[in-house]
Amino acid sequence: MDAETLNVLGQLGGVLAGAIVVAVILREIAKIVLPLIGKKGDSAKQIHKCVPEDVDLRKMAHQVDDLHEWHDVRDADGAPVWYLRKSLLETMDTIAKSQTQIAEVLKSLAAHMEVTRDTATRIEGRLAHSDYDHKEN
Repeated sequence: MDAETLNVLGQLGGVLAGAIVVAVILREIAKIVLPLIGKKGDSAKQIHKCVPEDVDLRKMAHQVDDLHEWHDVRDADGAPVWYLRKSLLETMDTIAKSQTQIAEVLKSLAAHMEVTRDTATRIEGRLAHSDYDHKEN
């Protein structure tokens, strides 16, 4: 057998070992859960044994469904509306516009600084040349 075949067999062995572990875990869970569930049809009785008498399960189910409906509302882009406040989105938009304006101002400022630097360099050159002319006289 070549190296690739051995590699594939090794991977299959790993998958098989994982499947065996999962099967053993499921068997152990079934040993614990099945006696708790009891016979078919007894599950409702088992649930009611675990829940205090003053809890209204139908009301709770309705509340969970209502909460799910609220959380499932999405905007035109598919983003959940529940988590995104309109004011937050407006603020983010304002910040993005401000950042764009800041970038434009910085570019303009950099251009002005470059012109100022060039002008200062020319003035320094003239002054240096002028000082040289005065020293010769």
